[in-house]
Amino acid sequence: MRSQAGQIMPVSLFGTALIALTMLAVFSTGQVSTKKQRLNNAADAAAYSAAVFQARSLNSVAYTNRAMIANQVFIGQMVSLANYFSYWDRNIENLEQVPPLKPFVTPISEVLTSVSDGIDLFVGFSARTTNAVNGLLSNHQKLVAQFGGVQTKDTVERVLSENDPDIVVTQQGDIWLDANIALWRSYMERKYSKEDLIAKGRMINDSRDDFTNKRDYEIKIVLEPSKMELEKLGYTELSWEEDGEDVSFRWDALDILSLTRKKTGLLSFETVNALPLGWSRRSFSSDDSKYECPTFRDCDRDDYHRKHQPTGTLSRENNNESVGGGLKVWDYHELREQDEYDPRFAVTVSVAYRAADLETADKLPDIGLPAAESGLGDYLGPELFRLETRPLGDQIEAIARAESYFRRPVDRVAGRFGAERSDDEFANVWNPYWGARIVDAASERNIVRVAKGVGL
Repeated sequence: MRSQAGQIMPVSLFGTALIALTMLAVFSTGQVSTKKQRLNNAADAAAYSAAVFQARSLNSVAYTNRAMIANQVFIGQMVSLANYFSYWDRNIENLEQVPPLKPFVTPISEVLTSVSDGIDLFVGFSARTTNAVNGLLSNHQKLVAQFGGVQTKDTVERVLSENDPDIVVTQQGDIWLDANIALWRSYMERKYSKEDLIAKGRMINDSRDDFTNKRDYEIKIVLEPSKMELEKLGYTELSWEEDGEDVSFRWDALDILSLTRKKTGLLSFETVNALPLGWSRRSFSSDDSKYECPTFRDCDRDDYHRKHQPTGTLSRENNNESVGGGLKVWDYHELREQDEYDPRFAVTVSVAYRAADLETADKLPDIGLPAAESGLGDYLGPELFRLETRPLGDQIEAIARAESYFRRPVDRVAGRFGAERSDDEFANVWNPYWGARIVDAASERNIVRVAKGVGL
């Protein structure tokens, strides 16, 4: 029995070594799995964050487009307000010409004159200030359009750095991010030509509120056969004049009160006489000029307005003034038109951990070192406990894809909001309905596999 003592030692040593190797293999596998999970999460976070940034950038362009339209309408409202007060001031002045009414209307006229003059100053200042704000919004759009793609790439790099500084963007990942920058710049079109600015001017006119657009009413005084009416006409509109490739804009406001007599004809009423009682016109233009026209008939909007032609009998002096200059319809940005599909600003992120940065068993002190360096000699064989990461290749990779997309937050109805297919509205940068979402990256993974020769 004494001769059999200690024979279990070789088996125990072999079992211990096997258990140790198994534990080291489990440790390495766990480390790689943890890193892979962290890499996937970082790729998803980076792609989604970049898509959110681009969606917010697109919404920013939409908000600034809408703000520039709203600010222009505000300028029109201010010009309308100044003209409306001036109109009433002139009507009261005209009533002063009636001797029995003069004692009563003179105090009112003095107050209205002071108020009207003050409003003219205020309107001129607010219009110029608002016009300058539109210039800032237009320049903000230029920055977003020019650097939005570059900032998207920076967003990806910042998110990855915050997750783990060891994560790197692969070479293919750089190619995809550069493609996103090119896509961004190709879709963001700057609108600055004469035709573009006139199109924006039409949108501004279409966006006017009721008071700015039309201030009309009629009061019947005497019934048939002669029909006497007090007709009040008022409107404010943005007009423009083309000069070659240049175009200048002007807000014009007109308020006028006329006494009109009509008589019944065979088919309809026919105007016999229209006597203007009071009127006012205010302008805000690019060069601080007043409204001018060789003949009123050639310049006003239609026949209904031409019958209210102001004459020298309206008041003691002209009432056509400019409240300021420097008006400009600023450049803006739109998406390049697509006939067949809406743009999707996709962001594909391909990231990796280098094998040298993986904390696997072969990186542990002593155990993972060659035998000569570990101090263990050749008792257990050279590099017995060294686990190579060669089956993983030079790095482990993860690919994620996200996109910014356009959709109103309501049920979709074909043909609504101008679309003619299943979408209810074409993607645009006038309505801020851009969002972000993670999408499948199977095609990108296949590209990488093919590039590496996998599955050929």
